[in-house]
Amino acid sequence: MDSHEELGQKEIAASDGPLIHHSELWFEDGNIVIQAERTVYKVHKSILCKYSPLFADTLSLPQSPELAATDSYEGHPLLQMQESAGDISLFLQALLIPK
Repeated sequence: MDSHEELGQKEIAASDGPLIHHSELWFEDGNIVIQAERTVYKVHKSILCKYSPLFADTLSLPQSPELAATDSYEGHPLLQMQESAGDISLFLQALLIPK
């Protein structure tokens, strides 16, 4: 088992280098993709906005048509984060995966 699998992640190919699907936070019916470093998460925008004022504010901002056309991943809107993948993973797990 490689280190990505141990972290609950699966490596995939991308045009600008390998990206990693986070296996616990990649929902097939998700409608927005978040990228932190080389890790991507496909989640539900409505849940993010309901439970996170930060995401609600960020996702409600208007985008220019040029930016909106280029910021997508596998046909879904892409939100690129400056925070580390570890921080985003912990945040999304706390928000989306009940314990």
